[in-house]
Amino acid sequence: GVGPVTESDVQLAAAYHAVIYSFNLRPPSSAVRKTLKAAAVEVVEHKVIYHLLDHVTERLLDLLPPVEEVDDLGTAQVLQVFKMKVKGGQEVVAGSRVLRGMCSSDALIRVERSGEELFEGKIAS
Repeated sequence: GVGPVTESDVQLAAAYHAVIYSFNLRPPSSAVRKTLKAAAVEVVEHKVIYHLLDHVTERLLDLLPPVEEVDDLGTAQVLQVFKMKVKGGQEVVAGSRVLRGMCSSDALIRVERSGEELFEGKIAS
């Protein structure tokens, strides 16, 4: 709302587990502060509008899931698929040729065919 923080603002914020933002206002009255403490509602006060906007933006960005970045090191073409016996079973080996970039033994890879992901994981050797 507009104006000083009231007890009804605090009750509404408590019901929705929300934060109260105030801009360029006097601190809440002692009765409202008591209600804030009892309801465990946070009041964020700002005197500069840009600081308020930065704070809200930061809080909203914290709610977003992390962005996964993919760094494309190169492209390889699978020429032949081999099945090898190893301790405990069989392993599939993709004999490949690097067409562009590089292939690092500690990198994560993604194997695709016609845009469909077939495998994602670490290179074994």
